Amino acid sequence: MIICSDGFLDSGEAGKQVKDFLDKLLMFPNVELSSDDLELAKKDKAKFIVNRLFSRQFRRAKVHPDTEKDITDKVRKSIDSNEPLYLIICFGGYKHYWNPSYPNIDFAELFDFHFMAEYVAPILKVHAPGVNIDYEFENIAVPLADNYPKKDLDAYDDSFKALVSEYLTRSKAPSNFKINAFIPQEADQYKKIDYETKLFKRMNEILPKRMEEWEHLSKDEKEERLHRTPKAFMWKGEKDLSSLNDEQRMEAMILSKENIEAYYEADFEFRGDYFTGGNHIPIVMTWGLSSENIGHWLTITSAKGCNVDFWVGRGILEVSSGRTVNRIVSQNQYSNIKPKLKTIEAYPWIKPDGPLKNLRSIDLVSTEDFNANVAH
Repeated sequence: MIICSDGFLDSGEAGKQVKDFLDKLLMFPNVELSSDDLELAKKDKAKFIVNRLFSRQFRRAKVHPDTEKDITDKVRKSIDSNEPLYLIICFGGYKHYWNPSYPNIDFAELFDFHFMAEYVAPILKVHAPGVNIDYEFENIAVPLADNYPKKDLDAYDDSFKALVSEYLTRSKAPSNFKINAFIPQEADQYKKIDYETKLFKRMNEILPKRMEEWEHLSKDEKEERLHRTPKAFMWKGEKDLSSLNDEQRMEAMILSKENIEAYYEADFEFRGDYFTGGNHIPIVMTWGLSSENIGHWLTITSAKGCNVDFWVGRGILEVSSGRTVNRIVSQNQYSNIKPKLKTIEAYPWIKPDGPLKNLRSIDLVSTEDFNANVAH
């Protein structure tokens, strides 16, 4: 039932239209391959799969020649060994604190799951072993780097895992489609080598070198390196740093940035083979557009038409007569459209105090208000 009333969003037509969209969101995409697709898949299965992985409707950046060759080789390796494709979505592993959904998942994560299902659904039709997708959490360093409380990161872990189970069950996903919440510090293969202890020890060895390098950067290079940090850092989190003065805040942001870079370096030393070995294909999102993506990893979006990463943004629906579109909005975009948002009941069977509670309702915005306040 529509809670707020105004124009089309208050109509019964809008309510039915949105309900149909939400129902389909929990249905696994039904894909029928064209005769041309079937012919290509029969003639050259690897080329068919690679074409899908590089499809413009999913990626956000041009594919580097080295990446194209590497992924093509890995696809052929999966085919030759009759194994599933292995995709690794590298992401923060937390919900950004600005979000009203914090610290749990919201519709942005569900949009991404459905998007990834659409992405690989044609591949599942031609490659019987299917596709495994790891959502690879990088939250082990977040309390140190961005000051997020550990308990809130644990809450996100729990809600993400609950969403994996809910989506796979309710969507009736085929057996050759797997999603896994991969949290390295919880994985048996890394527990055996005392990964967490060794990781932080190595980070402490790397950090002084990084701090020294910082001092030799130009002003422009420093600004470029820090451009994401102020928005990512939680001033009142694991530690209460809200009373720091400007100079102290700058020092905290520099340390935050260099800590996360030390983490990336140390983590890749321990787990490089996980990311790029065998038939593993690493995939990144907004980060992939930056100069830091020196490996030219495949860069995709979180959902169709969405340029905001799912763990950073909030999932809403843009609605007009005959058209419903999922959107993932940033903090600024959400602030701009908040007065125009309407709220509907989404999935009433979700427990109001459970890890998926943010899926009980969803925000709507008219296309007119979205275009006037966001799409400019």
